[in-house]
Amino acid sequence: MLLPGGVLTASGIDRTFAFKQMTGAIELAIIEALEAAASWPARITAILVTTLDSIAGVKPIAERVSNLAIGDRQFLLSRLGSVLSEHPFWQSCDCLACGQRLTVAFRYPDLPVKSAGISYPFVEVQTSSRAAPVQFRVPTGEDQDAILPETEGFSMRRELVSRLTIGESAETISEEDLDKIELAIETVAPEVGLRGVTACPECKAPCEVEFDLYTFLRRRQPSRLFEEVDQLAHHYHWSESQILTLPIERRRMYLGLIDRRRGMHSRSSQTF
Repeated sequence: MLLPGGVLTASGIDRTFAFKQMTGAIELAIIEALEAAASWPARITAILVTTLDSIAGVKPIAERVSNLAIGDRQFLLSRLGSVLSEHPFWQSCDCLACGQRLTVAFRYPDLPVKSAGISYPFVEVQTSSRAAPVQFRVPTGEDQDAILPETEGFSMRRELVSRLTIGESAETISEEDLDKIELAIETVAPEVGLRGVTACPECKAPCEVEFDLYTFLRRRQPSRLFEEVDQLAHHYHWSESQILTLPIERRRMYLGLIDRRRGMHSRSSQTF
């Protein structure tokens, strides 16, 4: 599988990655990572380190994963969500025209993806303070985690651009320059589309829906995993470690067999 951006190596951009086979043990590690890390960027780094088998041909470590472009991290999270969550998620919004509340279903594999631009991970911008163009890089997960949540507006933009600037202090960059820089970076940065447009069922006006990339993590149900382990242990007399090493698909298959024996036609098996 290929990242929409990739990792800059000595031989060029390497876009390859691979996930581990998803098991109950990895699901449990994800739950623990969510509980251990303080910020969402740090949680996503811990989760990707736990679930990735390789990134750009090497084993994932926290430093490498945190230095991935934000768009690549979003892409990896969306692909992980599609593996761990079988069912669609529902996102709600209000129609701005008539006030009607509407709900839209989405699946992670259906989210649109924009690949990186030609000069990725860098872009040059002509600023007002320099005769020569200034080089900037695309933001990473580390940049996300470094910007304080309470920082807002112009201060946040300047702080971020300061981190992305190669060779010039952000103190010399005007607000107009910030607009140009942000636009230029957007043209080369990989991105997962998290907005969609649907028609209001009441008045037919177009409504923009913003999808939450963290939905499958926010709605995690750790107790479901332990309930499934308990059920398999009860029916097959397997140990916890044996059950947790089963691939997710196989665990769901065995749970389906148990359900059919009990006269149940289907199971909504979704740990996350």
